[in-house]
Amino acid sequence: MILLTFGLAYEVSDTKFWRIAKQLSEGSLKEVRSNTLALMDTITFMKEAGILSTKALREVSDLINHLDTLNTEQLVEFALMYSSSDMQGAVDISEGIGKL
Repeated sequence: MILLTFGLAYEVSDTKFWRIAKQLSEGSLKEVRSNTLALMDTITFMKEAGILSTKALREVSDLINHLDTLNTEQLVEFALMYSSSDMQGAVDISEGIGKL
């Protein structure tokens, strides 16, 4: 998160920096899986930075099986993410859309 925040705040344009930030962000998603807010924040920052990956989207898509643990705000944010064109390109949302 720190690298993403720094890179966005200072408009870093170095390709190597963003490649490293992407790798570290994808790795951190497994660590923050139980922290829904951190998971969604990381995905949001990755999207803003233009480094969002299919691997990252698949990680967040697993929340579809844990909707009962989300508060109202998180549920709305997840619904927007889950129905986005980025997510549709990463996973088959047709199976989980009924759960929303």
